[in-house]
Amino acid sequence: MLLEEIIDIEEIGTSYYLGDIGANEYAFPKEGSLKVISLLRDKMIPILGGDVYVRDGGTIVPAYANWFYDWQESEPYSDYVIRSCEKAYDFVANYPSCDNALFVIVPGDPLQCR
Repeated sequence: MLLEEIIDIEEIGTSYYLGDIGANEYAFPKEGSLKVISLLRDKMIPILGGDVYVRDGGTIVPAYANWFYDWQESEPYSDYVIRSCEKAYDFVANYPSCDNALFVIVPGDPLQCR
């Protein structure tokens, strides 16, 4: 599921569309990413993972850092949503200080979950 199908990207503030580098995704600075994570949690949408990019002059390049969260076999859906959002929040909040870091948040599709 695309993030823009779930939330209003403009509500988040600064965002970068990554279509120019071949990704149909939006990347956000740290504060915007944390807001996205909170909105997804409020809507009970799990976060599959995410990727880190860096603004390098006028271009955006991969930082080759990412995270993911797998749904545990015995985990109730509500716990899965909460834990996946917590993992995403912790990763973004604790990412080494870098003013140029951008985060792509990959939401899950609740309709395709078990």
